[in-house]
Amino acid sequence: MKVFLGKNFFLLFAVVFLFLPLITSARVGVGIGTGEIKLEKPLKPGGFYDLPILAIFNTGTEASDYNISIAFYQDSTELRPSKEWFSFTPADFYLEPGKSQTVRTTITVPLKTTPGKYFCFIEGFPVAKTNFGGASVGVAAAAKLYFSVQPANIFQAIFYKITFLFHKYSVWFYIVGSIILVAVIVSVARKFLSFNLTVKK
Repeated sequence: MKVFLGKNFFLLFAVVFLFLPLITSARVGVGIGTGEIKLEKPLKPGGFYDLPILAIFNTGTEASDYNISIAFYQDSTELRPSKEWFSFTPADFYLEPGKSQTVRTTITVPLKTTPGKYFCFIEGFPVAKTNFGGASVGVAAAAKLYFSVQPANIFQAIFYKITFLFHKYSVWFYIVGSIILVAVIVSVARKFLSFNLTVKK
């Protein structure tokens, strides 16, 4: 019996020894193209801002799904922005080994925001699916983000919001305005022509 167990143990050890290099060599990694982002001009409540484009890299030897999120440093003295302020395009994606993905980040500052200096991390990380349908997160790469929000009352914040919307969708404002103007001209022209035809009769 002891000999049988010894042979099985030796066989198991041999299998693990042979396949262990293959198991340990496959790994998931992540890198980020920017280490630090500092916004020099203060952000305005009600405004929305596009950050520099980030590049996320799969530095490992195994393909994986990736996510982008916001993280915080526990002992930071700066204010923490809410995660809801941030939107990422794309927020999740799939990368083969050695491949990269560019990510656009937009900050939308709420109308009622505490002025001051803010700090957070923009993190990219691989997400591995577990056998139980969940997800486990291992390594992560992060870019530091520093910015400030200038003081503003609610009326100024609403004004900033309208201004930002106009600048972002200015083309649509002109298109809609042109359509309305044409519709008014056509309406007036029809009434004028109808009046002339009535008088001639």
